[in-house]
Amino acid sequence: MKRLPPLSEMERIEQTLLVEKLDEILERIGNEDIGFVITENGLPDMVLMPFRWFAENFPDEVPDGL
Repeated sequence: MKRLPPLSEMERIEQTLLVEKLDEILERIGNEDIGFVITENGLPDMVLMPFRWFAENFPDEVPDGL
């Protein structure tokens, strides 16, 4: 099982910048196996991470065939 990285170690991106950098962010997530904390007004709001992290840590929650 892959250990999820601490949120404090994940890169952050402001929600307002996400739209213009989405392709770049998604490419980095796939290529570098990293996640991002999406912030709103400087405060953590959401986490964007590779699906495989979820699948590796919560296999019983992932439907067959995904």
